[in-house]
Amino acid sequence: MTKQNTQESTIQEYQESYLQEITAVDPKTSSFTEYYESEGVRLPIYVTVPNKAKFPGKRPAVLFFYGGAFRIGSPLIFKEAEKILADQGYIAMSADYRIAAYHDVTTTDSIRDGAKAWKYVWGHSAEWGTDMEKMVICGGSAGGIIASMCQPLTGIRPHSCFLLYPGVLDENGGPSRLAGRIGTKEVDGVPVTSVNTLTPDTAPFHVIHGENDASIPVETIVHYVENAKKLGIDATLSIYPNTGHGFFNYNRDRAHFFMAMGELLLFMKGIETENAK
Repeated sequence: MTKQNTQESTIQEYQESYLQEITAVDPKTSSFTEYYESEGVRLPIYVTVPNKAKFPGKRPAVLFFYGGAFRIGSPLIFKEAEKILADQGYIAMSADYRIAAYHDVTTTDSIRDGAKAWKYVWGHSAEWGTDMEKMVICGGSAGGIIASMCQPLTGIRPHSCFLLYPGVLDENGGPSRLAGRIGTKEVDGVPVTSVNTLTPDTAPFHVIHGENDASIPVETIVHYVENAKKLGIDATLSIYPNTGHGFFNYNRDRAHFFMAMGELLLFMKGIETENAK
């Protein structure tokens, strides 16, 4: 075989390999529902796991908490995000908690439920193939408060948190409209997340926030991240220009959903490979 023929054969092999790669269909993921209990109420945790043949071994995981001012909302808002994460090899979970739309509860009850869900996931997630050292809690708006409260309420520290326009309080603003909406400043003696409640033991976190957020001013989030850095916490912030609140919604704002989803995937990839040699 001549040198030219060898080169042509190699090019054809590369082309065939390339076509197989770009036309491949993601293998099927698996989904199931777990339940935890709070005050006699069974609450679901929706779990989606990647294909074991394609992604063997223990995998990083994400636990989602939805927003809705503790009044409305559903974990089903994360169904697309869960599928995308599982297709990329990550275990994705979204937990329900009691809200005012369905239960006679307070904000305190909702936050307690979230902490119970986190404790349940921590106790069972290894059975689902989770790498327990690479568990991330993610929450949006009110769910961001729950995500940030899981560690101080349970004493169980996640690898990190990924916060989407979290409802962080700014105590320096006094009894602000947001504080009034949340309705409590502490849960079981633990102060509700604010710019001043961080400690050196707070897990690392990344925040995505809209520049024009009318619910949680971006200045509050900047202050929150700055305070974290002063304490030596690995904290980062992405501010999306010309963007408001609640954009991580596949059926409402697909462009910003995919922007944030891309950041989450990169965040998880960094966690997956951080100890690789």
